Amino acid sequence: MSDFSIPRRQELLGVVVIFFDNARKFGQAFLAFVAYSFIKQDLRAYTEIAAIVALVFIAAISWLSYRRFTFHIESEQLILRKGILTRENVVIPFERIQSVHLHQNFIQQILGLTGVKVETAGSEKAELQIKALKK
Repeated sequence: MSDFSIPRRQELLGVVVIFFDNARKFGQAFLAFVAYSFIKQDLRAYTEIAAIVALVFIAAISWLSYRRFTFHIESEQLILRKGILTRENVVIPFERIQSVHLHQNFIQQILGLTGVKVETAGSEKAELQIKALKK
């Protein structure tokens, strides 16, 4: 059994999961740029450069998100610390936890990881999400 009283990070392969999640979010806006670049011929040359810059940016954000995310259990509370530019501390007492969901998307299945969503009383969506833990 693992010791969850010590702050720990997600699995290192979680960087890949975070990267694909960020790329999916960013991809919708980028597809609009690509479509517009086909209409405007002078922008076509910049599309490849923009794609490379975007991938490097997404990779950097994913790595920083991984490094700045820790979680642990302390005195009957689940404590999560996250954030790149601004730090956020989330403290959830065990008695507020309503449900815990384990889930796997396609990338998580390939990498042998699972995600955890914690829902609490009085919130509409998952209060806390850990994207990459070993099964």
